[in-house]
Amino acid sequence: MNNVEIIGSSHIAKQSITEIHKKIIDQKPEIVCVELDRTRFIGLFQKQKKKVSLKDLRFGGFGAAFMWIGRWLQKKLGDHVGIMPGADMKTAVLAARKVDAKIYLIDIPIQKTLYKLSKEVSLWEKAHLVIHIILSPLSKKNRDVASKIDLTKVPSASLIETMISDLKVKFPKIFKVLLDDRNEFMASQLKKISEKNPDKKIIAVVGAGHEKDLNILLEVKKPTTIKKNRKLLVK
Repeated sequence: MNNVEIIGSSHIAKQSITEIHKKIIDQKPEIVCVELDRTRFIGLFQKQKKKVSLKDLRFGGFGAAFMWIGRWLQKKLGDHVGIMPGADMKTAVLAARKVDAKIYLIDIPIQKTLYKLSKEVSLWEKAHLVIHIILSPLSKKNRDVASKIDLTKVPSASLIETMISDLKVKFPKIFKVLLDDRNEFMASQLKKISEKNPDKKIIAVVGAGHEKDLNILLEVKKPTTIKKNRKLLVK
């Protein structure tokens, strides 16, 4: 798949925003793919952000709690660097519109991911995650890793690999739902889009943690089949 280029980004890093905008404007791809689903895409461009409510419990208690914690943490980190979470994806979409590129949403619907977190992750692993979140700030090892992270830049490949490996060992089912399953799905989306547009330049913007595996999946493994009636195009 020589017509696809994957950009790994950090969702609150100024470096990511600058690089994404420059690459899309300079290269003028015909297609830009982003690590979003329709719900998150709409939410990204809403002036008044939707507040988390009890209705979100339809995802299951653990899925809803995971979403609440994730949003809170991203907002705190975003406030620290002065950048709203998701600014990298929003930048990709706006830059794509500037160069008249088609935009595709390639991630699994967030509702499905949160539901799977609630239903597929064991009670033991859920409890382990809660304990880890509580005790993590007290760990010298975690403090040392955190001190090496510059939130304004995309983490180094070695640091990303270390964090991903740690997640896979400690929380295998959560890792599968959040990374493996989504990587398989996004790879299948990109493969389908590429096969339909073999002569067009495609840029895909995804979180840095997905970049390596997506490149591997697209090069050496046939991605899983997706439903033919799924709507991808938003422009």
